[in-house]
Amino acid sequence: MRAPTEKEIENSFDGNLCRCTGYRPILDAAKSFAHRADVFSNGSTAIPKKAQANGGGCCGGAGPDAVCCRMNEQTSTIPQESSVHFPLVDFKKHDPTQEIIFPPRLMKRIPQPLAFQSEKTQYYRPTDLQQVLQIKALYPKAKLIGGNTNVGLEVRFNNKYYSHLVDLSAIEELKTVQISDKGITIGANVTIFNFQKALEEALKGVSDEQAHVLKAFLTNCETLANRQVRNVASVGGNVVTAASVSNLNPVFVAARATFKIISVGSMSDFISNSNPVPAADKNTFNSKSSEEGVASSQEISAEEFFADPKMATLLDQDRDVLTQIFIPLTRQGEYIRAFKHSKRHDDDMATITAAMRVQLSEDDRVMEASLVYGGMAKRICRLTLATKYLVGETWGDKDVLNKALDLLDKEMPLQHSSKGGMPEYRRTLAKSLFVRFWWYIIEQRKMNLQHDQGDLGLLTSELHRHVSRGTQDVKGAKSGAKTKVVNHDKLHVAAKRQAT
Repeated sequence: MRAPTEKEIENSFDGNLCRCTGYRPILDAAKSFAHRADVFSNGSTAIPKKAQANGGGCCGGAGPDAVCCRMNEQTSTIPQESSVHFPLVDFKKHDPTQEIIFPPRLMKRIPQPLAFQSEKTQYYRPTDLQQVLQIKALYPKAKLIGGNTNVGLEVRFNNKYYSHLVDLSAIEELKTVQISDKGITIGANVTIFNFQKALEEALKGVSDEQAHVLKAFLTNCETLANRQVRNVASVGGNVVTAASVSNLNPVFVAARATFKIISVGSMSDFISNSNPVPAADKNTFNSKSSEEGVASSQEISAEEFFADPKMATLLDQDRDVLTQIFIPLTRQGEYIRAFKHSKRHDDDMATITAAMRVQLSEDDRVMEASLVYGGMAKRICRLTLATKYLVGETWGDKDVLNKALDLLDKEMPLQHSSKGGMPEYRRTLAKSLFVRFWWYIIEQRKMNLQHDQGDLGLLTSELHRHVSRGTQDVKGAKSGAKTKVVNHDKLHVAAKRQAT
């Protein structure tokens, strides 16, 4: 079992926003379990005898070719030494085989359907899609719950009331992931975290040309809420909530994603019709609709879904259930990029999100284009004026860029009274993201163009924060000093209780 890196440990804390405790000692303690391969650049996981981990900054000659990392230009700007600020301890080697095993009885346990009732609310936990459809037929207004990250907030802070709640956590049909040479198909109740893992796994088996769409989704998944929320929040819940500032919904539209939706019949249909309800397909969607049994299914593009105000509020629809999402891989000459801009990098609602896609011919002419923004209106919006103009134009032509920016500015729906404020700032930000996308493609295609943008890599790449570091300066107490606290290290009264 691989030990986590220091970066992975820090990322696991991105949902902890308490500022009163101070996370340096907590991070230092957690980082003592980190894999050391990300600390020393010579590939060795062993800590050199001369290396210091107390903030001294010396790698002990552990740099490339046994040369001090400070003498290496490639590593001089990024600290290679450990960010742990206390002497490392040689812990007893961890042996996973000696861990207490998870109870076999619980591993073999098969979830059973559950139903609870209080004075005001009925709660159901079905175990297959058939049961969900039956509940929706009987109670059309029943609220479907994936990770409860949205519905829970509605109930607690917005005083929403739902008489019937349906928990989808035990339905394996809605948690499947299938990767093919055409794309990736996921169940609607796959968590954001598992979606990330599926994208990373899919990246291993595709070409660089096909990987653009996977990387675009990964970019916006990484900054979606925080690790704790991503562990439980579902991809389908993100879709049907149809939030304007969603990290993922603009990417679904730009990426030509497809949603599979089952429309439930009435309860009388269930009673009179003995045919089974069709389960979610295991392969890529291959039919537009099905009239079998008591439910019909349809395939709808993400663009159609979010363009229809009624469809884009699926949470409030009586008899519609989102079951699957299909994301096609990018094609030859196709590029897609996703963006999110917020005031804080982690655990913050977006000021604006965007996803942009173009497909270019061999002579750099635009064959297809899609520019989708979130945070600019009540719903995510696809800017059609600039999109239509770009088709047929040559990518890299400065006049084309200027004209596209003018059309973007013209079509931006923001007014001075727009919710969220800062309309001019958000307009400028939206256009600057398109400029980044423009130069990103020029860099990817290695176009030999004259420009005054400096290093295109700095313009088009994302900024990544390095592992955090800190220092502590404590002056020693003067000999004979009468003070008991000043200039002395004192253990916090509750430190041991908090750390054990």
